[in-house]
Amino acid sequence: MAAQKEFFCYDSLVLFDQNPMQRLFATSEDSARSFADKFLAQRALIVGAGGLGTPLALLLARMNVGHIVIVDDDRVETSNLGRQWAFSAQDLGESKASLLATMLQQMHGAQKVEALHERVLSHNVRNLMRDCDVVFDCVDNIQTKLRLHDAALALGKTFVYGATSGWNGASALIHAQTRKDPDRGCLRCVFEGEALRQSTRPCALIGTMPAHTMHIASSMVNLWVQDCVLGIPFDGDDGVNRDIQSLQNRYHFFDLRNLKIRKVPLQATRDCIACGPNAFVRGDEPRVL
Repeated sequence: MAAQKEFFCYDSLVLFDQNPMQRLFATSEDSARSFADKFLAQRALIVGAGGLGTPLALLLARMNVGHIVIVDDDRVETSNLGRQWAFSAQDLGESKASLLATMLQQMHGAQKVEALHERVLSHNVRNLMRDCDVVFDCVDNIQTKLRLHDAALALGKTFVYGATSGWNGASALIHAQTRKDPDRGCLRCVFEGEALRQSTRPCALIGTMPAHTMHIASSMVNLWVQDCVLGIPFDGDDGVNRDIQSLQNRYHFFDLRNLKIRKVPLQATRDCIACGPNAFVRGDEPRVL
């Protein structure tokens, strides 16, 4: 009979012998501490507290991410209730960011959760993400998506993109060091203009299901966990590293009707205004062609 693995509790925050997720990584006291420390040290910025942002925030909270900042200037409307399952009819008219932050604090009192009821604009986008480690894009406004994407690249922040519309969805992780690697592209390199616009049509207009938003939110978190927690280097020297490395800087398109996934490498273009050698550096307003 194979010896049973032992798992350890760290500061009473995560009980490793009861959490299947930790069993992927923690096989000793040292690895358990390292695993928990990495999450506790992370500061995640979630922009958008709607269909994607709500399940994503709850997933991060369950993983004991130490500092979560939620940004959204919307208030709960009746049309939100079908797909944004963190809210109820009693919440109508209330700030989505504040409600979601309160829910997370009740789940895990040891975490620091902030709610910012404001819109992301060109004059505040860099200040919002300056102290964060990762930016989760959970909005369905194309201008805001590009604004977040470009600012994250300029500041060297990991950017995790997500979108869902109808039976389709997409996610991508743009590594923090993308601008330093001439072989790795960003979303603008491939999906500038109409192509990106079509991939991010508002789900409020096209329609979607709560299961779809949870699926895409889970894929976004999964991309980030493999990049941040496992710490896979770009120049991995073994098969496992190279396999996980392939998830970075790729556009993952989900056909949720037929349960198919297609990966599109984000090939760098030298004239890209976000990651190319002549990329803007002053936080200029992004172009939407």
